[in-house]
Amino acid sequence: GQGRAALGMDDLAEPAQARSTLQQEILTGMLTPQLIILPLAAMLAGLGLTQGLEPLSLLQEHMRRRKPSDLSPIRDDLAPAEIVPLIAAMNNVLQRLSASIESQRRFVATAAHQLKTPLAGIRTQCEIALREHEPTRMRDSLQQLITGSQRATRLVNQLLLLARAESLDPN
Repeated sequence: GQGRAALGMDDLAEPAQARSTLQQEILTGMLTPQLIILPLAAMLAGLGLTQGLEPLSLLQEHMRRRKPSDLSPIRDDLAPAEIVPLIAAMNNVLQRLSASIESQRRFVATAAHQLKTPLAGIRTQCEIALREHEPTRMRDSLQQLITGSQRATRLVNQLLLLARAESLDPN
């Protein structure tokens, strides 16, 4: 017990100071590599992300340059493998949109062709009616006008029904 009591304050301060110095050396030894490794890791991660996203940037630029009427499939040879299924789904949508636009084009062409005949008949009957001076013949031409316009109206209604049916068709 007396050996401990004989120790002075200076003797206690030395181990505390040594401990503090040791702690600083340990912290410096640990932090110095961390301070070098962290910026290097961040730089490598940024470089990796830039390189990894390069194909996506090229794909994005390719899509921006496409004309609105270009519904051709998107090339997937430059894309990362992770997004190839997404490109396949987009190509499927483009294909269905292209088929829908072609169907509408055919429908409009058919509708225009079907309407030409009744409208030409109506015009002819109008010209005949204008030339007629005899009331019964004029009345017959006007009756033909009514019949032709009814036919054209029926055809337009059928075309509208067909258009609605096609717009509801899920395929």
